Amino acid sequence: MTSAEMDFEELFDAAPNPYLVLDADLVVCHANRAYLRVTGRSREELLGRYILEAFPDTTGAPGGGA
Repeated sequence: MTSAEMDFEELFDAAPNPYLVLDADLVVCHANRAYLRVTGRSREELLGRYILEAFPDTTGAPGGGA
C-alpha cells in the first residue's frame, strides 16, 4: 500500500459524514467510522457482503416489508 492510499483511507475514515462504498456488484467495500456509528454496525458485519444481505430489513421501501 502506498502512502497516498493510506492517507486517503485515514481521511475517509475520519470524515464526519457517514460514507459507505459499494462495488459494481453492490458489495460493501468500505464504511467509515461515522457510517458505522450511525448504523450501529461493525466493519466485520458489513465488509464483503452484498448490500441487501448486510441490511435485509426493507421496511418502508417500495415493495418492502410492512
